[in-house]
Parts: sequence; C-alpha cells; structure tokens
Amino acid sequence: MTGGMKLCNKTMTLAAMLGCAAAASAADVTLVDNGMAKCRVAVAEGAHPALRFGARELAKYLGVATGCGALDGDYVVSVCVDGSAKGLREDGFEIDVRRDGMTITGANPRGALYGCYDVLKKYAGMRWVFPGEDGEYCVLKGKTVRVPLG
Repeated sequence: MTGGMKLCNKTMTLAAMLGCAAAASAADVTLVDNGMAKCRVAVAEGAHPALRFGARELAKYLGVATGCGALDGDYVVSVCVDGSAKGLREDGFEIDVRRDGMTITGANPRGALYGCYDVLKKYAGMRWVFPGEDGEYCVLKGKTVRVPLG
C-alpha cells in the first residue's frame, strides 16, 4: 500500500469517527448548555421528603457542575416513585430520557434519590468523597451536561 493510500484510509476513518460522534450527539438531550439551564426539576406537590431532597440535590449539583444558576428551562426532569414499576427491586430506579422530558422513577423514595445521584455522577461528573463541601468535586467541571435518549 502506498503512503497516499494509507493517508486516504486514515482520513476516511477519521471522517467516519467524526460522523459517528455527530450522530451520537444528535441522540442526546441537553440539560445545561454552556452554563445556561435548559431544564427544570419537578416533583409532585406533597411528595415524600426523599423525593423533594433528590430534586433539590439534582438542581443544586447541576449548578455546581456547570456554573449555571437556577434551573428554569423548558425541559422537565421529573422525580417520582412507582412501586409497581416492572423489574425494579427495592431501592432500584429507572431513568427514562425522551425528547419531551426526563423521568427518574424509583421503586421507592430512596430509589428515586439514588437515581438523581446516578444522573449527577454519570452525566455531570459529580463525586462525593465525604460529607460537606470539602468532600465534593466535579471530575468534568464543564458548562454543558447532556444525557442520551433512552
């Protein structure tokens, strides 16, 4: 194979990789874009204290991770409990991301709280080593948080 052919193959491989990356990002939902909130967190009125706490933590640490202020965007992230949800064990959760909204559903209130922390860990890069501000840090420290559809 000639040097020109190798360069052509490398260029085509790079173009294919970039095309896949663009396609993958089109299948994402943006919660915070360059420090600007695109979402808000909702919980039912009179919800269990663990659900309200999870919603507050989600909003707080999305702000910490991105530097955005209050989450007041149009995209709604709902935190709820559905004890009859199929396949969820005790303290289990499910995260359903759609174009029209995201739902974090726990088998019980603690499961919903765990789901909120899972979103923060996987997509916002938050970590907690020990309680208190000195024990929390963000490995990504970006201004944009995206979650994949599904």
